[in-house]
Amino acid sequence: MSPNPEKDLQIEASLNSLSYGGYACAKTSAGLVYVPKGVPGDKVMVRLRKMRKQFGSAVIEKILEPSADRVEPDCEAFDRGCGGCQWLHIAYQAQLYWKRRILQKTLEKSLGTKVAVESVIGMDNPLQYRNKLSLMRDENGDLGLMKENSKELVDFSYCKVELPVNQAVYEKLLGTRLPAWISQVHVRGNTRGEAGIVFYAESMNPEYQKFCISLMERIPGVTGIGLKTYRGFFLCAGKLLLEETVGAFNYSFPIHSFFQTNYMQAEKLVSLAMRKLELALSDRVMDLFSGVGLFTLPAAKKAKTAVGIENDRDAVAAAVYNSETNKVGNASFLHKIAETGIRNYSKGDIDALVTDPPRTGLSQQLVTAIQDLRPERIVYISCSPDTLARDLLMLSPYYSLASCSAVDMFPHTYHTETAVLLVAKGTHAPHVDARQSHVNKNTRNENRPRPDNRQGRTGSQTNWQNRPGQRQQDHNRHRNEPDRHRREPDRHRRGQGKDMRNPGRSIRNSRKPNP
Repeated sequence: MSPNPEKDLQIEASLNSLSYGGYACAKTSAGLVYVPKGVPGDKVMVRLRKMRKQFGSAVIEKILEPSADRVEPDCEAFDRGCGGCQWLHIAYQAQLYWKRRILQKTLEKSLGTKVAVESVIGMDNPLQYRNKLSLMRDENGDLGLMKENSKELVDFSYCKVELPVNQAVYEKLLGTRLPAWISQVHVRGNTRGEAGIVFYAESMNPEYQKFCISLMERIPGVTGIGLKTYRGFFLCAGKLLLEETVGAFNYSFPIHSFFQTNYMQAEKLVSLAMRKLELALSDRVMDLFSGVGLFTLPAAKKAKTAVGIENDRDAVAAAVYNSETNKVGNASFLHKIAETGIRNYSKGDIDALVTDPPRTGLSQQLVTAIQDLRPERIVYISCSPDTLARDLLMLSPYYSLASCSAVDMFPHTYHTETAVLLVAKGTHAPHVDARQSHVNKNTRNENRPRPDNRQGRTGSQTNWQNRPGQRQQDHNRHRNEPDRHRREPDRHRRGQGKDMRNPGRSIRNSRKPNP
């Protein structure tokens, strides 16, 4: 007898909801089934693929009656199974509704209480927003996007959600014969028509640098090319930094470091976080996982002091540079892992805290440190409802959830960026109204459904100018996979501290990187 007798059985189903992961759901005679590329309101004929005792998966064989929220994706990559945009076939207003619904359900299930979630702040035009294009290579050397739930690649000619500069660089790369040592290609662009390219390889070789220099000369708009290996990051050609304006601040960030992938929505996210904190000129603020200072600088403008703690050395150097170019003199930065950096401060030293951790959330050690520090207000920013819910539960003995909002940083996917305000128990929650300074045009009837150009170790001079071919250790290999056990740096960096590459020189007197 087959261990899964219902497999390949075709049944009729009415899809009634969406789940975190992007699948539509339906209750059937075989149990609860999860259906990719479904839309709530669809009546479909599905074929069961894998069934367990009470749930399983199915694929759509035929759409019997389409939902009113089903739209034409108009994307060849989506039709071929691209895993980038799971919800490109769903009307945008419906996406916003279901993101709020999924977030609310996840939090309520974990916390065991009702949670009020404000309407998701969407985009006026949810296209050409993504500033990072991640390409993989197959055994034939072809570039493409990853197929959903597969190691196969999907080739494409155009991506609707990428910035135009990323698309232009991609088209040039398609006409270039890339060396076999390249395993991945990441392109990061800005709204000024500039882009940086990061190649992934097992090791560095002088021949690789020659190729990068030649390639940059052939692709307009590319200002820098680097190489990531198991030993770190190497700048091979051009400049390390890209620039982008977010709100009232101009940010420079390394092409290989973390930065929010949606510039337009990043401005709304920062504004939302500042409104929630309601900072006073006497407040002392801490920003954990501060990157290049996206939240630190705006907070410093409204408070007495602001300190950012970040583990990526190049991002910290860029953050210091950003504080200088934006004339924010009361911001400082520590080059430490969050669990260690926060221990430099004691209870009563910090009034408000912002944390924007990787998808894995906060470690138990960091949660304990926050509880010991006991800031009055915390704005926790998260891209994962599951880890957010877990961390809120760990913080709940000392903090109450005062408000919960979300910004749609990733249109046409099931992901969203959540910002919650936590207040220490025994203190009064500030009044927060997300509608005061931002009117969300994408609301729906709620009754419905994140520079270091170090010279090589043999160099006699260390400065911030861009020198191709020099190694730059990447202390944060991937934002989503932080190495919590990495050895702590011997020195830390403050806004007016010492240059970690040359302890005898002050950061303030170092040459600035070419923007």
